[in-house]
Amino acid sequence: MLGPAIGEDYLSQALSAAFLQGRRRDEYAYLLILEPSTSLRDRLKLTDDVILRRSYADLVRIDRSGPDPQFQVIDIKATQRATPFHKAQITFYRRRLKSLWHKRPSEASDNRPSER
Repeated sequence: MLGPAIGEDYLSQALSAAFLQGRRRDEYAYLLILEPSTSLRDRLKLTDDVILRRSYADLVRIDRSGPDPQFQVIDIKATQRATPFHKAQITFYRRRLKSLWHKRPSEASDNRPSER
């Protein structure tokens, strides 16, 4: 499991990117950074007055058992029932993950991870 360095609140930008690009062997990463991207803005058709900030996902799993890697976003809440906000948050994280593979096509392999 990949996590932040001792004394850090979140996984570093470099380790977050390495995990998401499949350059790490870890199956899970927690408190990783999801940076905003131009491709996400384009996909969501956001105007310039909407500002996206970096997000921090509680836990992300990468499944490499199939022909294409898949991400699973796991969000940890102190409640038994997911609210509409929680569901929207997970959907937004999934879109962010997907946008990362459209952001830098030269860095993405032909086997781009799909979302789950």
